[in-house]
Formats: sequence, C-alpha cells, structure tokens
Amino acid sequence: MTASRIDGAFIQLRLAAIARELPPGSADGALPETLRISVPFAWIEPQLAKGAVELPRDRFVESLPVEWRPRFHLAENVSLPLEEILLNLPGNNSSEETPPTPSAPAPDIKEIAGLIRALPGLEGCVLLSGTNGASAGEVPVHPDDVRKIASSLDGAGMAATFLVRDRFCLCVFHGGGRVGFEPGVLEKLDSITGKMAKGE
Repeated sequence: MTASRIDGAFIQLRLAAIARELPPGSADGALPETLRISVPFAWIEPQLAKGAVELPRDRFVESLPVEWRPRFHLAENVSLPLEEILLNLPGNNSSEETPPTPSAPAPDIKEIAGLIRALPGLEGCVLLSGTNGASAGEVPVHPDDVRKIASSLDGAGMAATFLVRDRFCLCVFHGGGRVGFEPGVLEKLDSITGKMAKGE
C-alpha cells in the first residue's frame, strides 16, 4: 500500500457508534446518529492489520466539534469500532462534512477482507471483485479458485454464506459448521456487498 493512497484522505465515523464503546460516564447524554467526526485515515490505516484501532485521547478530542468537547470525559485512549471503519472507508461515501481531498481512493480489497474477518462470529472470508481476489482468516480454498469452495466445505468442517451482487462476490465462513450470524452482522455484510458492487 503506497503513501499516495492515504495522503490527505479522511474517514467519517458516527460519534454515537464510538460513544457506545466508551466506558460508562465517558459521554454526557445521547448523541445524534447523524453526527460524525472526520479523522485523518493516516491515523487509522497502520493499525488495521492488528484488527483493533484506537485513537489517543488528545487526537480524539481534537477531532470533535468544539461545542461537543465538554460533553466527553476521557481518561484513556478511544477504541474505534471496526464495523464503523469498514462501512466508512475512504471512497465508500461522500459528505459535505468530509474535508476536501485531492482524490478519493478506492478501499484496498485485502484491507476490506481483514476487516470483514474481524466481525463477530466469522472464521474467514473470500472476496472477488472483477478479476481481483482477497481472503482473510481460516478459509478452505484460495480466492482464485472460488469455484471449489462449495465442494471444500464438508472436508473442512465449515459452513459458508455467499452474497453476490453483479461482479462482486463475498463468501464468509462460519466456524464449526454453524450457520447463522451475530445480530447486525448480515446487514453490515449486505451493505458492504452493495457498496462494493457499485464501486463506492
């Protein structure tokens, strides 16, 4: 991944989604779901490979609208929800709140695979977008050989769910042969599949 992909890029995150992950008493009152903060993607991208992202307290406060800063009482770094990052990668959305950038680079498919893998209840995933492929976690086949996935599941003791839109295919693997999703995960995957199929 080159520096040019992240230079000047910002990611927008819902403040309410972040606040829900904070320790009790860290934020005063309910926050509107429409309120977002814009964070330089360069602060986040180096941490994605670890499957956990956090901002130093001072950087988080710096990102808050001035009028909202007194409502936060933070004693430690702030963890950012991976699901929120995944759905708002640079190039996935546009808004007047986002500072202008020279370009809006498309999210890297390997990066997206890693973030999908981090969603609760999933063992691994395979993504195919046109001629590009990527995988993350425990998968029984190489992404270039996705046609063998179905025949490989029994031997691997895994179950899978396919989501297909146009030329984009997402296959997620459930551990222990269990079929089903944690609450909200399928909706997130469906949203991701739709955005990727549209090239957003």
